[in-house]
Amino acid sequence: MAILSSSTLQIIGLQSMSVVDASTGSGPVRVIELKMAGSTIGGLDLLDPCAGHVRMHTTATQQQGTGGLTIDATAVQITVLGVTIILAASDLPVGPLTLPGVSLPPLPTDVGLTSVTMYVLTISAGSAGLTSTSVTPAPC
Repeated sequence: MAILSSSTLQIIGLQSMSVVDASTGSGPVRVIELKMAGSTIGGLDLLDPCAGHVRMHTTATQQQGTGGLTIDATAVQITVLGVTIILAASDLPVGPLTLPGVSLPPLPTDVGLTSVTMYVLTISAGSAGLTSTSVTPAPC
């Protein structure tokens, strides 16, 4: 599982937020799936899973994804509309993402999130670019 942290995540053209069971080589994993037209991530910090006692650590001042973007995360901690939210996909039912006991207005299709931390299973984008990138190996 990769850990993605950022100071900001600007979602462009939000299409859906749902809980799904994603297929993996070791069986299904419940994830929170965010689908959007694109995004801009400020202060990207991405720590890849450990492979052969090494994990890659990628940082960038900015990441831009376009052409359709999907993030599948097993857990998220975000601040949206000034409210900090912590969610674990394993605690949620499959279907459209709702917050039990909380009534939120529908999110706009373009929404800014702050203080983002996600445990990410996969990220896919039509196109992605990084600004001021650093990639370094870290022992694990």
